[in-house]
Amino acid sequence: MPIENLGIVSAISKLIMLLFKPFLAIIGALLGLVFSGDIDKEGKLKINKFVLIKATASIAISLTGTPFLLQYYQLSHINNASQGFIYLMLGVFGLLVVGIAYRAIELLKGKSIGEIITEIKQALFAIQNADKQIDYSNPKYDRRNKEQNNDK
Repeated sequence: MPIENLGIVSAISKLIMLLFKPFLAIIGALLGLVFSGDIDKEGKLKINKFVLIKATASIAISLTGTPFLLQYYQLSHINNASQGFIYLMLGVFGLLVVGIAYRAIELLKGKSIGEIITEIKQALFAIQNADKQIDYSNPKYDRRNKEQNNDK
């Protein structure tokens, strides 16, 4: 290969790496849409405002969050494939976070602050006392006597 062509090869390889990471962010957003059920098993996607917001937010989280994570944890030395995998995972899980936040906001619409606080208290109380609510010493919960418990 002649020496004068090495600059072109270097530029093309940098261009490929520049396009590789956003491509993986988009693939991560599409995987997140599949996992969230917005893309069904037949591959059909119903495009609406919510789906577009989720996909755009997921791609934005992936494209901005991955460089932040790589700098914060000092992982800029890892190879491009590993960095691409981080872009992909942040795209998938970014969509999950956006979906959870959107659903939480939708569930809270039309409720007062007092009702929201009461619901949160009840949920935390139920989580804290989940093991205390069931008396496992009761023969009713003994799986060995399942047939006997059904006869009573």
